Amino acid sequence: MEFNDYPDDCPPYDARDTANYEVMFRFLGKNRQEVTIDDLKSYYDMGRADEDDCQGRGLSIYTSEEGVRKARKQVKGFKNKCVARGVLVEGMGRLKNTPGTVANHHTWWVASDAPREPITLFAYVDKL
Repeated sequence: MEFNDYPDDCPPYDARDTANYEVMFRFLGKNRQEVTIDDLKSYYDMGRADEDDCQGRGLSIYTSEEGVRKARKQVKGFKNKCVARGVLVEGMGRLKNTPGTVANHHTWWVASDAPREPITLFAYVDKL
């Protein structure tokens, strides 16, 4: 896998490769019921992280429905946001558990040579 334009040592050495059929969840924009390319931008892509901020280059995801529910309760900004469910395929990048407020939080660094566009992996989840 390649990670062009990422800082040195990013993703971190202890991040693991994505696997086939790995389920993940990502918060969408408020009241948005479809996944857009804007929902899959990193803090760096949005201009909210420095060039050398490795975690800011990745995408925040949760690996369980329980993690999403806990994040809704613990992170004020997530209360009314919609959620998308995605299923990873091998070669999409690297993952690392990066707990903060919620232990189930992970960072996903999308590989530059990923076999699919990330947006094709996600769909809006109605009840969660």
